[in-house]
Amino acid sequence: VANVKELRSRSVRENWESQCQMMGGSSSSEELPEDPSVVADRLEAELPNICLSDKDANAKAKLMEEGFGDWTRKDYRAYLQALEQFGRDDVESVVRQVAAETGKPEAAVERYNGVFWKKASSQLADWAKIIEKIEKGE
Repeated sequence: VANVKELRSRSVRENWESQCQMMGGSSSSEELPEDPSVVADRLEAELPNICLSDKDANAKAKLMEEGFGDWTRKDYRAYLQALEQFGRDDVESVVRQVAAETGKPEAAVERYNGVFWKKASSQLADWAKIIEKIEKGE
């Protein structure tokens, strides 16, 4: 996910620099003719229309295949609630509950569970709060 965000940020930055050059200025905020928050809002609205280069599009597709791009926030919350309810050691119950609630195949939930426990502690800003809730449920 971090690499996808990096690709998106690079595209936004390149678009920003391009717009600034078209306006005859540089990309520094001191020389921008518009309020940066207005420009940021406009760029955010244009974000879905920004085209990635072929190289970046291929890199994004590869990253999305490796990750869990089909997992929504609702799916993530269902997973965390199942962990809180059953604990981290009852993987079978967690998988069964999440699969039933989200409609995802149990194999996909098992894969997510494995990656979650490998990476979550180093990549989630609110990890302490998450693990506290899980341990409280255990």
